Amino acid sequence: MKKKVKVTVYRRANRKYYQAAFRLASGELIERSTKSTNKKEATAIGYEWAKAEMKEFASKQSKKNEVVDDHDTLTI
Repeated sequence: MKKKVKVTVYRRANRKYYQAAFRLASGELIERSTKSTNKKEATAIGYEWAKAEMKEFASKQSKKNEVVDDHDTLTI
């Protein structure tokens, strides 16, 4: 299943750099400074971060759901 990610890019009052904000699949809100003054560049950075975070979350979930066989008991 693919999940769409929406990244919001904004600039705080009296700040030089754009911020990127997105939600993880767990619902956690992530906000970071992109260290970029260009909005297009900041948006690209935000989507790269979101993509990396989603991959990490998915790998943690798949590891959590692995079947472990220790010959005496079966843990799922």
